[in-house]
Order: sequence, then structure tokens, then C-alpha cells
Amino acid sequence: MPAAAPSRRSRPVLALACLRRAAAWAFVACAACMAFARARAGESFPQPFPLPPLFDDDFAPAFPAPGWPPPGIAPADGPPPGPELAEEWVVHLDGSDSSDAEGAPLAYRWRQREGPAVVLSDPAAVRPFFSTSRVGTYVFELVVSDGRLESEPALITIDIHPKNRPPVIPFAELGLEAETGQSVTLDASSAYDPDGQPLQFRWTQREGPETAALSGLSGPYGTPGAGVGGLDPIVFFTPRLPGTYVFEIGVSDGEDETTALFQVQVRLPKPAPVAKVAAVAEPVSRGQDPPAAPAPDSAGPGPVPPGVEAFSGPSYLDPPPLIPSSLFSEPPPIAPAPPPAEPPRAQLEYPPSGQVGEALRLAIQVETPAAGLEYHWQALSGPEPLPPPAQAAEYLFTPARPGVYTFEATLSDGHHRPLKAKITIEVTAGPAASQGPGHGAPPPAAGGSQA
Repeated sequence: MPAAAPSRRSRPVLALACLRRAAAWAFVACAACMAFARARAGESFPQPFPLPPLFDDDFAPAFPAPGWPPPGIAPADGPPPGPELAEEWVVHLDGSDSSDAEGAPLAYRWRQREGPAVVLSDPAAVRPFFSTSRVGTYVFELVVSDGRLESEPALITIDIHPKNRPPVIPFAELGLEAETGQSVTLDASSAYDPDGQPLQFRWTQREGPETAALSGLSGPYGTPGAGVGGLDPIVFFTPRLPGTYVFEIGVSDGEDETTALFQVQVRLPKPAPVAKVAAVAEPVSRGQDPPAAPAPDSAGPGPVPPGVEAFSGPSYLDPPPLIPSSLFSEPPPIAPAPPPAEPPRAQLEYPPSGQVGEALRLAIQVETPAAGLEYHWQALSGPEPLPPPAQAAEYLFTPARPGVYTFEATLSDGHHRPLKAKITIEVTAGPAASQGPGHGAPPPAAGGSQA
């Protein structure tokens, strides 16, 4: 019995099936040609992987096939790995926002394009992830398919770098002294960035009897006294009025900024000493006693210095005798005791924070011991009542109220300029963190200041 001819309704379906099978064979032939050309050129694949079939016999989408795409393949010739971080990062990729106009289910294919080589948890998953401890820029590509058509690649870039650390301004000469008309140097050149980033400096005048005209190595700044920026860690100004000048230095690495205060105490110049000399010679007759010396600060001629012979004459119009200059020579000065060659150096130890009722210890640790050192602690601000001042190297106080306390420490050896520094301690409410002195509690951590 002859086979029945296909109906008109089934003919388009068969034609479409033939076209699909022809496209599949063309794809396989093209892939084989490319593989043969690469083999002749000497290129090698990282690992072999199967070519996916486009459609099965029932014309149902079969993408992706088992084993396709291959497990996370790192770029064969990628950049060298970056420096290793102290911690490991886990990065989650998300392609759930991908969509199909007809609502067909999608297949996902992730591939790494750039960055240190990593392995994806599942390159065919909607939300794969990977872990890395290398610094670098990672670029991934996502292609989705509805079984018939593929999307254009979508790229995503992930930058992994260590957490930024703010710049550091070491404890410097925060307390300076000068005279009016004298050039004052504010030096923040000891600031540095732990990450090695370039620094920007910003100088701002906070207090003062006048607006100081700051100038740096590159020339004068635009607006005197206002916030100024640039690359000058050292600035100068010449005060004209006595008083207290306070300047703020801000050091930034582009992400974080650290600030510190410079305080300059300006006074009027000390008047120079004035020398006065006087000499009076009076002629007397031979054999006469010299006249009595006048009372101090009284008018009249003074006595004739011993060893000078007075000559007589008819009147006081005769020229007076010459007095040897050796009689008026000043006695040799008494040499004072030599001062210490260098000013004392000290380390400030204090807790940056504490709690109400906790005994807090502030200390000035001298690195170069010397005789005659004077210590002084003064509470400048904080919740009332303020702690009393102390004349000792160690200062213990127990805060009764929460708040921010500001103290000033002074160290002097009687010869050099006193060293001064301000510290702040933030006190919070809560139970005491220690039992105070005398109960075996360890001293609080050092605040990190050095004079």
C-alpha cells in the first residue's frame, strides 16, 4: 500500500526541521575548521570540551548540554596575580535580571574576561560566586540563550583592593612660641600615608588676634586665614599682634583625612638692656681732703676715682684731668651653668576612651631623664566638675559623667621651650570596665602621642 503523502499542514514543519538540522551541521563543520586551523598554528586549548547540540530529535531546546559550558576556565594568558590580601573575599555574581521577550526559559553562560584567574562555583548558574585573596580588577561576561537565540555579552567589572588606611600625623610641636615680627614655621612634613598614597595638605586658621597671611614653598596662598590646599606640608607666617594663634592641618590621601592643631603663642619682643655710664672729675688743692661723695641719685659732682691725681688751677675753666679707661672696665661676666644639649623627649600614655566610674591613667613617660623636670596636667574642657590640675608625671582621675574631656600636658626642664600637647578622652556611660588602681587592673592602652 503506498505511503500516504504528507498533509499541507505538516509540510512547513518538515521544512523547518530540515533547515534546523542543516544549521546544526554547518555549526559543527565551522567549529571543526576553526579547531583544525588553530592546531596547525600551534595553539592549544586549556582543556577539551564538547560542542553542544543545538536541538534534539523532538525539536526541544537542548542548551546547555551536559558538560557545557566547561567548569570555570581561567584565562590562559591573563595578567600576573596582584598582591595577596590578608583576608579572602567572596564575590557573588547575579544574572537574574536577564529576560526573554517571549518569556522562554533562559540558559546562562558565565566567562571570566580579565583579572587574576579564579574558578566560578557554577558557570551555568544564575548566581554563581567565586573567592579570591588577590588584589586586581576582575571582568566577567554573561551570555543568555532561549535555546534559539543568544544575547549580546553583558560585562561586569569588580575592583578588589585593600581597605584604605587614613594618613598619620605623628606627635609634633603643637605648642610653639614666637615674638611679633618673627617668622613662624608650621611643619607637617612628618605626616605619611600607611598605604603609600600621595598626600594633600589643607591649612586653616581657627583662632588668633588677626588673620595670618600663610605662605608655602610654592608662594603665598590666595585668601589669608581661609582654608587653603596644595602640596605644601610646610607654611610660614609673620604675626604682627601678640596673642594665641591656632591653625588646623588636614592631611588627605583622597579617601580619608586626618587633622591636627598647631598652637602658636606670640608675645611682644623683650626690650634689650640699656647701659648707662657717667664720670665727673673735680680739681682740688694739694693737701686738701676730697669732697664727700654725694648721696645716691643726687645732683652734683661725684668723687675723684682713687689713683687719679687732681691738679689745682685758678678756676674750673681749666680742662679736667684724663681718667684712665681701665678704671671703668666691666668685671668679667659670670658664666651660667650650661643648659642641656637637647630638650627632653617624652611619650604620652593615655586611654582614648573610657567609661563612667573607671579609673583612667594619664602619664608622661620621659625618654631622656634629666634633673629639674617639671610636669603639669590641666583639664581644659569636659562635663562639670572638671578634674583638678596636677603637678606630677602621672595623673589619675575617675570621670563622674559621660562626655569628651580635654587635657593639656606640659613638660619643662627650665632651659628649653616647654613641650605642650592636648589630648581628648571620650567617656561613655556604663559599668566600670576596671576596678581602679590597687586591684591588679592593667593600665590603659597608650594614646600614641610623643613629644
